[in-house]
This record gives sequence, C-alpha cells and structure tokens, in this order.
Amino acid sequence: MRYSVSSLLILPLVMTLPMAHANPDLARSWSEEANLLEAQINTSPEGGLSPELKASIARFGRIAGRLAESGSAENPLPHDLGCIFRGMEEETDLQLSHLTPDASAEAISAARVRLAKMFDDAVDVGQSAALALEAGVALDQSVQAGDEPGQCPADWSAL
Repeated sequence: MRYSVSSLLILPLVMTLPMAHANPDLARSWSEEANLLEAQINTSPEGGLSPELKASIARFGRIAGRLAESGSAENPLPHDLGCIFRGMEEETDLQLSHLTPDASAEAISAARVRLAKMFDDAVDVGQSAALALEAGVALDQSVQAGDEPGQCPADWSAL
C-alpha cells in the first residue's frame, strides 16, 4: 500500500491530538499506522529495532489505549473493540520490554514476530472501529450500564 508524503506528515500530528472522543478518521489513521509499522518491522535488519521505530511503536500503543476508552453516546465504540484496543496497548508495552539491548536473539525475534502479527490484525481492527463509529450504533449489546470503556471482562464468553 502506498502513502502520500502529506499523509505521512499528517498522521503523527493526528495521533498526538488530545482525545475526548474517538472519531472514524482517528481509527483509520491508527489502522494506516499499523500497516506502516508492520512493513517497517518486516523490512528492518534482524535484531533490535531502531530507537525511532521503538518510539513509533510506543506511540501506537498509547493511541490504542486512548481508542479503548473512546466513543460517546452519539458515537459509541463496541465494547469488544475497546477490549481489543486495550489488549493491543498492553501487548505493545510487553513486546517493547523484550526489545532491550541485553535480550537474547530469540526473545528479540519473538517480539518482532508478535508485533508484526499484532500490526497486521490492527489494520482490520482500526477499520472496524471506524465503521462502528460512523454507524453511531453500538454493535455489542452485552455492555452493562456503568461499564468502563475499554475494560474487558475476565470471562470473555460474556462478550
């Protein structure tokens, strides 16, 4: 997938904006960022990742956390997507913790594979979230009144 120079310049700005509520454009931008990060991980030299790429990955995780808590009465985010965003935030932090200079080659390789797979999944998750936000209808009826956005039940069968 090709991106214009302007979209690559605008994306970091959009991703750092304060967020009261998510919007479809933010979810799509996050999805596009996931696509770029997957390509960068897959084409970077073996071993650890550059500090710049690690910073971009960390920012991706922070945005996932913000998206997990997003939505509003007018633009609800389905509860299951909030859980997925929260999981991606946590997975990002976990995998970045394995990319230290003293980590074994096996640990670094495993972290890279897990991140690439997560970014691949995130492309579809971001697009799904954008569609849900555009529809303005919660697709998930299992959310109970008072549930916190982005909080996932211990019993996943409840979703």
